[in-house]
Amino acid sequence: GGGDRPVTVLVMRLSSTGKFNSADYFALQGDAGSALGADLIGSDTISVAPGKTAAKTITVEPNATALGFVALIREPGGRSWRTTKSISPGSKFTINVTLGGGGISA
Repeated sequence: GGGDRPVTVLVMRLSSTGKFNSADYFALQGDAGSALGADLIGSDTISVAPGKTAAKTITVEPNATALGFVALIREPGGRSWRTTKSISPGSKFTINVTLGGGGISA
């Protein structure tokens, strides 16, 4: 068992995805602020159960162009623990995060 517990997903509001896409899992889940620097505008968390989709509405700053998602899974190797999504700056945005067998999608 233990595979059916909800997973926390970090939702980072980003001005650019470059550093996010090149940072490793442990940097992003440990100290995203130093890994991303000025690219990181703010972050939220959302909890997703395996096989399910969770939704949350967030407010996006005018300088945020993308969202970066990091699933805090125990064994990130070989699974999709990171994804990004382009957004319209300065809007409210409803995220839908799905946790499947291969990892997360949004």
